[in-house]
This record gives sequence, structure tokens and C-alpha cells, in this order.
Amino acid sequence: MNLDKINYYGVSRADYQACQEQIDRHNLQICRFLVKIFAVAMGIFALLSLAKL
Repeated sequence: MNLDKINYYGVSRADYQACQEQIDRHNLQICRFLVKIFAVAMGIFALLSLAKL
């Protein structure tokens, strides 16, 4: 089995590696967005807790 030709996108390994920087940047962007959402939710819950709601 040739593992060099198998990846998520179904393209050659060279094509996949050429896009790896953009994929990593997109994944980091999504991660940061999720962390921001989590931080906002925790802040809202903290305020509600302080207000005893």
C-alpha cells in the first residue's frame, strides 16, 4: 500500500504539503474563535452567578 498518496483531500502528498500552511492557519483561526466563544460564555456565567440567577 502506498501511503504517500493517501490523505484527507484525496490529492497527492506534494499538493497536500503545499497547502499545509493554509490548513494550519485555518485550524488556528477556528481554535481561536472557539476559545473566544468559551471565554465569553464563562464570563456570562460568572456574571449570572454573581447576580445569583
